[in-house]
Amino acid sequence: MADSLSSLPPTDEIATLTITIPRGLRWSISNSSVDLSGNWVLAVSSEWKDQYDLYLQSLGINSFVRKIALMMIHRTKEETVQTENGLELKIISSNPKGTWERTLISSGSSLENDKFEPLFHQIKNANGDECEAESWWEDQGKVHHSWMRGGPSGDYQSIRYLEDNGKFYICESYFYERKSGSISSNPTGKIIWRFERA
Repeated sequence: MADSLSSLPPTDEIATLTITIPRGLRWSISNSSVDLSGNWVLAVSSEWKDQYDLYLQSLGINSFVRKIALMMIHRTKEETVQTENGLELKIISSNPKGTWERTLISSGSSLENDKFEPLFHQIKNANGDECEAESWWEDQGKVHHSWMRGGPSGDYQSIRYLEDNGKFYICESYFYERKSGSISSNPTGKIIWRFERA
């Protein structure tokens, strides 16, 4: 028995080996099984277009612009590049209107650091307005959350994850309208983007 015990590594080494995922609910990195990287095309149905029209209305988009957007929305594509174990997520969205590129940097606990300190960085939203971005991983590193706050029209929340063993990439988008300098406590608009691998 003494010989078998002496062959074990020191207790501090055992503790290090057993820490395979970050502690806490909010992570700066993704689960090792999750990679949002890919080239994606938007799945569009007539029912989804009705929902998208309502979402555009919540953003204050007039009927003429909405009509054009609904005609062209099926040409929406997205490229996602996840790096540094999910610490950074680069997203390039493209449609006939143009290209929107941004990189989200996550904050939260990691394998090396249990302490959580939020990280905010400047970024431009889809309208080109300067915003303050914040992002992190939840659900054991399987769901990516992000916020873009401070835009003149309101704040945007996004929740990204994969479905059907990575065949589909989902992005839930929520808009919180700004009125008289105050942000609504509940989302005033919502749309779920469903992408298929290109």
